Amino acid sequence: MLIKWIHCEVSSEQRDAFDRAQQQWSSLADCDGFILQVGGWNLRAKNEACVIGLWRDEASYSAFMRDIHDSITTISHQEKTYDSCRTERFDVQLRMDGTSHNLSEGISNAEVLRIARCKLRPGREERFTEVQESIWIPGMRGAGMSCGLFGKHKSDPSPTCIVISAWETEQVHAAYVDGPFRDLRRRASIEDDVSELSGALVKLLSEWTCLGQRP
Repeated sequence: MLIKWIHCEVSSEQRDAFDRAQQQWSSLADCDGFILQVGGWNLRAKNEACVIGLWRDEASYSAFMRDIHDSITTISHQEKTYDSCRTERFDVQLRMDGTSHNLSEGISNAEVLRIARCKLRPGREERFTEVQESIWIPGMRGAGMSCGLFGKHKSDPSPTCIVISAWETEQVHAAYVDGPFRDLRRRASIEDDVSELSGALVKLLSEWTCLGQRP
């Protein structure tokens, strides 16, 4: 699977226009290879909109970009509603099962999505992946994570990964942060593997959700 992360800087005056434009992406549902798209506003940066899209593979995504993408943006006029837009793509390395074993349902029914972008130190990729499987995934599952994905950046010359976790409510995620998170971070020795950590905590909007094929 392919992850596409879109993050846009939107002025306060344009938030409503961006919201309306984002709701016009429902035609994605008919695209071959499209799995889902969700998004909302970053709770830690109020004027940042974040959208996560999942595709079956690079070929289906490339076909969409070639044949369909521009027609949707032309209709929605979305390019006029933001100050800047950045997109990144990641290949899925691990599916993270939590309280939901259905990826599409788990993500689309979540209230918040935690996105962590991790730039790794040289030579630490294998250990970082092992830590996801042995420490973070079981720890987050035990704390109530609905589901998630772990992916590797497609083009960044330095090893860069994304960890996406879906949470049923803000309260469940907050309890995880206030509870087991600190111990998990200590056990994972994250500073040994990660040189730069950034990301977002996204309050998902149901109006931005579009579901396609079940992965």
